Amino acid sequence: MQLSPEQSHLLFYEIAMAIGGSLDLQTMLRESVFTYLKKLNCSAGGVLMLKESDGCYDYEPVFSIPRCFHNHTVYQSILSRIPHRADSFELSGFLAALPASGSIFGSDHFYLMELPDFGLIYFNKRDEDFDAYTIKSLIPLNNKLARACQSCLQKEALQRSENKYRSIFDNAAAGIFQCSEDGRITHCNPAFPRILGYADSSDTSRLSFDKTLFVHPEQYDAVMSRIQDSDRVAGFQAEVFRQDGSVAAILLNCHGLRDRHGRILSYEGMIEDITEKAQHEKMRMEKEAAESANRSKSEFLANMSHEIRTPMNAILGFCDVLAEEGLNEDQSNYLSIIRKSGQNLLCIINDILDFSKIEAGRMTIEITDFALHDLLQTVMALMEPRAAEKGLQLKLSCSMDTVPDTIATDPLRLQQCLINLLGNAVKFTESGSVCLTVFCRPSGTGNQIVFEVKDTGIGIATDKQKSIFNPFTQADASTTRKFGGTGLGLTITSQLIQLMGGTIQVFSTPAAGSTFTICLPIEPAHGCRHHPWEQETVRIRQTGPSAESTLSGSILIAEDNKTNQSLIQTILSRWGLSTDIVENGQLAVEYAARNQYDLILMDIQMPVMNGLEATQRIRNQSASIPIIALTANAMEGDRQKCLEAGCNDYLTKPILRDKLLAVLSRYLCKTSVFNSDSCPSASS
Repeated sequence: MQLSPEQSHLLFYEIAMAIGGSLDLQTMLRESVFTYLKKLNCSAGGVLMLKESDGCYDYEPVFSIPRCFHNHTVYQSILSRIPHRADSFELSGFLAALPASGSIFGSDHFYLMELPDFGLIYFNKRDEDFDAYTIKSLIPLNNKLARACQSCLQKEALQRSENKYRSIFDNAAAGIFQCSEDGRITHCNPAFPRILGYADSSDTSRLSFDKTLFVHPEQYDAVMSRIQDSDRVAGFQAEVFRQDGSVAAILLNCHGLRDRHGRILSYEGMIEDITEKAQHEKMRMEKEAAESANRSKSEFLANMSHEIRTPMNAILGFCDVLAEEGLNEDQSNYLSIIRKSGQNLLCIINDILDFSKIEAGRMTIEITDFALHDLLQTVMALMEPRAAEKGLQLKLSCSMDTVPDTIATDPLRLQQCLINLLGNAVKFTESGSVCLTVFCRPSGTGNQIVFEVKDTGIGIATDKQKSIFNPFTQADASTTRKFGGTGLGLTITSQLIQLMGGTIQVFSTPAAGSTFTICLPIEPAHGCRHHPWEQETVRIRQTGPSAESTLSGSILIAEDNKTNQSLIQTILSRWGLSTDIVENGQLAVEYAARNQYDLILMDIQMPVMNGLEATQRIRNQSASIPIIALTANAMEGDRQKCLEAGCNDYLTKPILRDKLLAVLSRYLCKTSVFNSDSCPSASS
């Protein structure tokens, strides 16, 4: 069929209208192909779109008019001859081989034409072939249609990209904005007003990016200055006002848009709400500061403990030495006052150290089996002199028929709690009695052992009975001045009882006395968990003139404090022991290498070389010589450090004569005149 110029013009016009009026690729192709078929008197037609993947090309059917033509034998024959997964060379050869007229691949009335850079378009006539003139007249139409298809593809790709970034823009957690030179917001995403506290994200008329937005106006000035200098600011932290006046912390990124003369016309930027992150960072910094302060406090307490215990060692030690001299009555009284004052000061130091360890979470409970009867006798023996001074009756009521002789808990801490409660009872009782009652009773999960400390003292007001377990608190502030004390005893007792899994309660009536009740869960004894020396209590009994006379041997004293050197040497010489003194760890190592000693008393904090390092070096030279750590370090973990370094035992300053004698007797005693009982260690 040959088209006349008029028909060709009409065909161009209709196809142009079809292309120009199309809204999408599918519609445009369908309308264009339909116009082709109508004007060319074709019975069928369609489009194959060119696809490229990994450098290979393929043709995929888009649609066919009519649809059933897809199943026509002619269509299937033609489709099978089109190259699939072809490279660019094969594709070019195939397109160049398409005939300018006549049948294609031997199929009459069927014609295949290229849509350049887009695909193929095909037609099928009813009863005649295409002539060369008709085909030639279709070429410009195909080229135009191909360009329109490419334009449509680009438009669709652009639309997809716009939709993608529109979604990102609208759903971004960060606030994105554009504003004019004077700070008026011209465009923003929903997150921007939301970060600034506006419920309606569509109302941006009240939003502005200017100095009034910033809590600290100088931050706005800094932002503008940086943009003027370098066009942008990145990662700038600032605080801004929300709509309700509250403050939000933001992270700001912003840059300026300039005209061709370099003048800033507008700004674009993004804000991120870091309020919660800033709060977490503040909390983290505060936590680190608190932990640092706590470490500093612990170090301070350790240093103060060492500095105070060192002179206290001399004070209490020489009090014991002087007590053996022939003093008159007044001198003995004065000496007794000095000793008691020193012991009171030592109790205060111990309370503060215990409280600091509990507060830092470093107090540990060591469960072990022990003889309860012996522990109770020890506690009563320690409290009897205090009660006797005030003329008080001190009673112990314990039915050994119902209370097991051996239980499992922390004996050292239990003894500490009982001494605290009995000490308070004696302190706040002017007349009458103090009684410790021990009994067992069943509980929901097993058996409990109960310790009741009852006194006839001043009592505690009802409204004060809960607060007495708070740190540095007493029921009446005036009692601090009258009776003294740190106000830590009950706090430490309460927390130790909790660590052991028990409870403590108080029942009191003012002017009628108080009853403190400790309830602890008990288990059958299950064997000792500690080294044997940690359970021993050595009781010194006189046999003949003096128990000290049973000691013999030579001792190396490593101690840098002159007063302590004198004290220890005086005590040991009275016990018949020979001594050498060195003032640092390096000399201790040298003396131990040159001389045969029966025992070494090793201070820990010394110049040149500390006691731990000196102990390790001596251990490398001699594995058998007993080394006793003799130190003012009494913080949690100090004993373990000494034992791990190679020490056999550990004594804290101030040194009590009976404890020192007990430890020395283990290693230097000629004949055994000491009994061991399963009570808390005298050297702990």
